[in-house]
Amino acid sequence: MLITVSCHGREGYEKKTFSLNTYERFEQDGSRKYLQLTVLKVYAAATECTGSEKYANLYVTTTSKGQRLYVFEYCKKVPDLVFDTTGRYVPLIDTSDILKGRQDKVNIFVPKDFSIPAGAKYLFAELSVLTES
Repeated sequence: MLITVSCHGREGYEKKTFSLNTYERFEQDGSRKYLQLTVLKVYAAATECTGSEKYANLYVTTTSKGQRLYVFEYCKKVPDLVFDTTGRYVPLIDTSDILKGRQDKVNIFVPKDFSIPAGAKYLFAELSVLTES
């Protein structure tokens, strides 16, 4: 498995609040415990969460079926293993950890010209990795 990851420096990035009303929440069938992903880009939160202000990492990914998926991860440090390009680690989400409640908006740090296409699929979850032996 080939993983292409890019994480940009924070220079030129700004905090943006995205309304999620024009996007579709990703629905995973309940038959699988894990959702395997390929990470295309990583936009790390530039500020730690404080009080009621939550910031999310954004992982632009594709599923094993080739579907583009935007994964938001609240208040976590981006795991170093996400940047491994050797293929020893498989990025995934434990489907029991997907946040079920409706989120109306999300704060992320992205380039000024960054946009998410209307109708894009998204979810909120913690990204983890499976070690390939």
